[in-house]
Amino acid sequence: TVNSSTPNGTVLTNVTQIAGGMSATDTTTVQGGTPDPNNVTIDLTDDRDPVDAGESFCYTVRVTNLNSSQLTNQTVTQTLDGDTEYQSSSQGGSHSSNIITWNSITLPANGTVTMNSCVSVDDDTDKDILSSQAFISSKSDTETTRVGDFVDGDTDCEVQSISDSPDPVAPGEEISYSIRVRNGRSGSTSTNGTSTLFDIVAFLDNDVEFLSASDGGDDDNGREVEWQDIRLRRGESDSVSLTVRVKDTARDERVRIRVQCEDDEEYENTRLEGEGEPSDGKIQASIDKRASRQEAKPGDTVTYTVTLRNLTNREAKNVTIEDRFNAGSISIQDAGGGKVVGNGIDWTLPTLGANDTRIFTYHVRIGPDMRQGQIISNSVIAKSSDFDRSPTDMEEVRILTELPQTGMSGFGDSFESTTQNLRPTKVILNTTDTSAAMQFILWTSIISIGILGGSFAGRRMFF
Repeated sequence: TVNSSTPNGTVLTNVTQIAGGMSATDTTTVQGGTPDPNNVTIDLTDDRDPVDAGESFCYTVRVTNLNSSQLTNQTVTQTLDGDTEYQSSSQGGSHSSNIITWNSITLPANGTVTMNSCVSVDDDTDKDILSSQAFISSKSDTETTRVGDFVDGDTDCEVQSISDSPDPVAPGEEISYSIRVRNGRSGSTSTNGTSTLFDIVAFLDNDVEFLSASDGGDDDNGREVEWQDIRLRRGESDSVSLTVRVKDTARDERVRIRVQCEDDEEYENTRLEGEGEPSDGKIQASIDKRASRQEAKPGDTVTYTVTLRNLTNREAKNVTIEDRFNAGSISIQDAGGGKVVGNGIDWTLPTLGANDTRIFTYHVRIGPDMRQGQIISNSVIAKSSDFDRSPTDMEEVRILTELPQTGMSGFGDSFESTTQNLRPTKVILNTTDTSAAMQFILWTSIISIGILGGSFAGRRMFF
């Protein structure tokens, strides 16, 4: 009798041998056995991109059963971005705390089930990218939706596509990325009137290590790869490539790359093939951390979203999430229900249910002393004695300050500041502002030079 728990498609092999003589082998394929709940795919797509603040849009979740027999009592979940508001869902989906859950889903053999959900974007959102994830068993998919005026042909640098190969990938294997960007400017702003120089930055997943990049791509501590001065004419597209290796210790269900070119950015997720649930009874978990913006000015508020997921069918106990800022000056405005500890926040969960997902959102303000080009860097880790390992993730935000003042007034101010450093000065009390005098001296000097130059040219020409 074949065990009832034997997966469908399992090949049973029987060998008969005469002592010291010939042998015979027979194989039998199990049909109608227990289907593998992880032998499925899930795809999440949005029906609009980009969207504006206050607008509504919908998602489509497609789940495909790759087994030759149906799967019953399946649970599908979708996590929503913190800057969206739930409106509706099909197939009896229920909503709570930014998570939509579809229970008791039946997937037909080799068939697909489709579910829909609709949300609205918060009127006061300051995000450029909204993110949502869909899950079933150990499989997941992520969809990002841009917010704001992203009109083709009117933006500057557009990240057109990111392709990965292979997908899925196993720990220890290499991933090759091809990144295609386009100059979407409607008018030329370059000095030669025909092309523009762009910088492309790829942010790598913690579970990969950099190997190589085309076109002079420069690796920065294994976390970022930057291509500088990629020249593109108006409407022209070009591609750069990147190769990474998945670390042997990678256990999450995916690895992610984020590519940014000026104000535009895109994500690509590569599925990670695992070896099933740990044989020692431990629990696999994943954690993902995202910032609401990748560039910010001193004084800006940045919203961080941390997503923790249990990837197994067992409950984890005494889970601690530790989020720490490793570099940069920030102040925590809202800890999102966590406890502020030194340079970070801690959350404690008595239990993390089987296949459960928890989302934590908090807000920080960038310190006024941050300077151009500095990085706000922070990492998050989840710990439990029930985990087979502690999942981690990292996020970085680059600081941009105001552009320097230009024009004659700016030149005058800079000239005055420079002269202060070139000669001794003294403070004179009860006088009028010296900036006007400096401007007068500057202008009269320019006029005098012009008169002298014109006089000299005139004498050479007429005499």
